[in-house]
Amino acid sequence: MQMNQNVFPQDLFNQQLSYREAQSISTRMTVRIDEDIREVQYYSNVIERINELTENDELHVVINTGGGSLQSTLAIINAINNCQAEVTGIIEGEASSGGSAIALSCPSLAVSPYATLFIHAASGITGGKMPDHAAMFSFNHKWQSEVLSDIYRGFLTDKELEEMFNGKDFYFDADGIIERLEQRAKYYENKAKEAEKAEKKQQLENAKRSQVEVSKPKRKSQKALLDEMMEELTT
Repeated sequence: MQMNQNVFPQDLFNQQLSYREAQSISTRMTVRIDEDIREVQYYSNVIERINELTENDELHVVINTGGGSLQSTLAIINAINNCQAEVTGIIEGEASSGGSAIALSCPSLAVSPYATLFIHAASGITGGKMPDHAAMFSFNHKWQSEVLSDIYRGFLTDKELEEMFNGKDFYFDADGIIERLEQRAKYYENKAKEAEKAEKKQQLENAKRSQVEVSKPKRKSQKALLDEMMEELTT
C-alpha cells in the first residue's frame, strides 16, 4: 500500500495541536470470465496480478461462462484461494461447469436476478495404450472426486455429490443458488462447531491424562534398588 502523508505543523500563535494525515492507495481489480474458459497460458498475466494484491485491495470476479478447461479452472481457483485481497464473485448470468466452481470458490458471492448455475462431473478423453485406460480412469475418478467434493461440499449434499459422480447434472436458478448458499453457510457453521467441540474434548482428555501421570507414584529403577541394598549392607 502506498501512503501520501501531509504534516500540518503546530500553530504557535493560536497554540493548536499539530496532526498528520495519511491517505491510503488501494486497488480494486475486476476480472471478467465471460467466455469459454481457455488454456492456462491465457490467464497467466491475470493470475500473476492477483497474486500481487494485498489485504488492502479488492478483487471482483465477474462470471458469465459455460465453462471450459478444467486445468485453467483450477489455476484460477488456486489464485482466488491464495489471494490476500477481499474477493467477491459476481454471477452476472451463466455459471456453468468450471464457471460454477470458480463462483463457489469466492469467499463472497453476489447473485444477479437472472443468474443460473450448472454443476456436473468433469469429463475427458483418455489416450494411450488400452491397458492403461483402466488405471487412468481410476486415478482421474479419485482425483476429480476429491477436487470437486472440496468445491461443492455443503452446496450439494453428500448424496447429491455421489449422484453427480454417477452422472447426474444439477441446475439452479437465482433463488436456488441463494438457497444453497445459505445451506452451505449453515453446513460450515456446524462443521466449525463440531471441530471446536472436538478440540475442547481433546484438551480435556489431555488435561486428565496429565493429572493421572502426575499422581502416579514413581517406581524406582533396578539400579536404584540395588544401590540402596548395598548401602544397607555396608552400614
